[in-house]
Amino acid sequence: AQVLFLYPSCSASYYPPLLFKMSGRLVRRVLRSQEHEGFLADSKVSVQDDTDVPDSTHDVASNPFDLLGTQDEMSNVEIEDLSVESSCQKGYSWSPSTSSTKLNKKKSKKKGKPKAVIMKVEADNTDVDQLLERLVLRQKGRASTVEASNHSRSKSASVLAVDPKHLKAEVELKRIFGSKVINAVERSNRIGGNFHGSGAMQRGNRGMPLRRTTLVTPMEYWPRWDGSISMECTGPKYGSQSFRYVFSPLYMEVQQKFEASGALYDPNTIALLLARQPYHLESLLALAEVYTQIGEHQQSVECLERCLYALECAWHPAFNPFQGICKLPFSCETNRPFFLALFKHMQQLGRRGCHHSALEICKLLLSLDADDPLGALFCIDYYALRAEQFEWLERFAETYSCDNSLALFPNFSFSLAVARFHLEQHSTAVQAV
Repeated sequence: AQVLFLYPSCSASYYPPLLFKMSGRLVRRVLRSQEHEGFLADSKVSVQDDTDVPDSTHDVASNPFDLLGTQDEMSNVEIEDLSVESSCQKGYSWSPSTSSTKLNKKKSKKKGKPKAVIMKVEADNTDVDQLLERLVLRQKGRASTVEASNHSRSKSASVLAVDPKHLKAEVELKRIFGSKVINAVERSNRIGGNFHGSGAMQRGNRGMPLRRTTLVTPMEYWPRWDGSISMECTGPKYGSQSFRYVFSPLYMEVQQKFEASGALYDPNTIALLLARQPYHLESLLALAEVYTQIGEHQQSVECLERCLYALECAWHPAFNPFQGICKLPFSCETNRPFFLALFKHMQQLGRRGCHHSALEICKLLLSLDADDPLGALFCIDYYALRAEQFEWLERFAETYSCDNSLALFPNFSFSLAVARFHLEQHSTAVQAV
């Protein structure tokens, strides 16, 4: 099919018939463009047969399906000027140069496609570079957060570092009352005998020296360590080593008997179990509670010290709780006797007036498990005030990291005010001197 477009600006005698071979879609596009320009009202579109056009292509049979061109025909439209009889008044004329310029424009468009592809590839490369930069920034941000968390943990670990020199009550008692008084009391205790008679304990020990420990000082009449408790490393956790206690089969047999005798509520059965297994932790803790209830605090202290002695003898060679980097999770059932023994020992130290030693034990409880299962945060400020560790308390409140701010705790709100009051008094006294 052939469509003739007439130029409306020319007169009727100067209409040059221009023939386009194109698809119907392109025809509609041209018509819309002419309507937009305002020429559609005056233009007349006529469709003629192939015989009316004086061209060499008139032999080709007309087919109405030629209007249905493919996508390739749309991109490669050929414009042919079949006959030019006259020119328009405005100077519309056909010449070979116009067709050549059109061909050059098409070639330039075809040549411009690779440039667009190159620009698109460059844009993709820039997008990839931006993504890589974002990934690097995210990795740096994560590294900075890890470093910040490690820094906060190191700060909290340093503020919870335990001084082993102040762990034993004897050292603080000698500092308070003098070494002569404490030595005389110790000699009287050896002569009088403690904890089921000194003779039985000496027979169990057989005169062998006991192992020295950091938490407590063992008595001479205590039995030797039997090795029924041990400790193993469970791997790193949150940047620190985690450990747990392990019991021997003989110890587990005594544990089953202790659980069976718990329904009798008879302290004599606990004493019989201790005669068989002198370092059974649950029996020692239960007997210490019985002595506390009847007012025998010295016997209770000795039971707790024996329990701590057994637990310290079982420590792993890599377990060093005094630096605040080793963890002993309370969630493990075998670790709970150690927490209970430390907490009751701290209470006994506070009752005896050894507040500095009680403060060090409280630090140890917090450093072993940051979840604070026994509520050591509600005791540490009291012992710090009693031990006159005002600067440490203020530094602890600033550097210790927990879920909530320590300033929100009622006990710390009061204790920090008291500590700052004493620090201000001390500074004014120093300035006055």
